[in-house]
Amino acid sequence: MKRRALALGEAWAIDPKVIQHDASGMFFMVDDAPPENEDAGGGVVVVKIRGALAQFKSDGGDSYEGIVERVAEAFADDPKFVVLDEHSPGGAVAGLNECVFRLQRMSKDAGIPLIGMVNEMAASAGFALMCACSKRYATSSSIVGSIGVISQMVSIAERDRKDGVVFKLITSGARKADGHLHQDISTAAENAERRRNALLAEQFFVIVSKATGLPMVKIESLQAAIYLGAEAKRVGLVHSVMSPDAVLSGFGATVLPGSPPAPNEGNVTDRTAVEG
Repeated sequence: MKRRALALGEAWAIDPKVIQHDASGMFFMVDDAPPENEDAGGGVVVVKIRGALAQFKSDGGDSYEGIVERVAEAFADDPKFVVLDEHSPGGAVAGLNECVFRLQRMSKDAGIPLIGMVNEMAASAGFALMCACSKRYATSSSIVGSIGVISQMVSIAERDRKDGVVFKLITSGARKADGHLHQDISTAAENAERRRNALLAEQFFVIVSKATGLPMVKIESLQAAIYLGAEAKRVGLVHSVMSPDAVLSGFGATVLPGSPPAPNEGNVTDRTAVEG
């Protein structure tokens, strides 16, 4: 696990619960590289999306660039369906919209449906990726939603004054230092950031509206709330509540990824489909 810092000026579509803070600033944890695609048999290929999402590939964590590459590889095998198996709290806004649009174009051009499987989180940018899919499924305990954008403005100018430190910022324009750590956060700078945040959120709402058929005003009224599986279906974010195994078998898969061995004589959890 590695840290990913939230840089000033960056906008994020991510579940705020994963954001942490210490003396070095705001950050969240990044998982290892995502697993390779899996052939589930029966003409079904599974592409796994894991953890917080960056724009470009790196030595840790998942990314929009990597997702597009893995989906392209899946389509190259000419399957009947490609299933996006996702567990993600979201990620950067940068690159998100284009990733969704590219996945939609790739699916249309290939004539191969993308199927979304929330296993067990598709929050914020993670849900935007699910909107590239023609069908979306979630487990009963999945976290779905958080449709919104978050950004941060931080100033330590007041602490500088208490410490007797003076920073003189030389800029070529009155707004050039907006968001600088050693600059007070002006009303004009805050209002500008709020407008930017609102515009990015509106772009997100458009993606969700087109995918779900929900009107923009309804999506905005959700106030970036999160929902468990059955609630997400009631709101209109997913089509059905179903276990991952049931989703795959329902689309013809014959090899269930990570399937457990035959049950022993103890209690066994039933993982068949549960319609919500």
